[in-house]
Amino acid sequence: MQLHSQAATEIINVTASCLQVQNAPVGILYEDETWRTSLESFHPAWLLVYRLVAFGVMLALLIANLIVYGANSLFFYT
Repeated sequence: MQLHSQAATEIINVTASCLQVQNAPVGILYEDETWRTSLESFHPAWLLVYRLVAFGVMLALLIANLIVYGANSLFFYT
């Protein structure tokens, strides 16, 4: 009987801790969380390098588009 009560107590404790996690406020960001990655294995410098490379590629594509089609390619109807 002692074993069943210990198991039941442990299950209740685990369930209570899960409920506490689920009741945490949703949508709260701290000051530095918007710039950090959610994966701890990525160093933030790699994210910066990725963003700089992506910016460079998009800028090169924009410049190439302007050279080929001219500034009129920037005017469009939505």
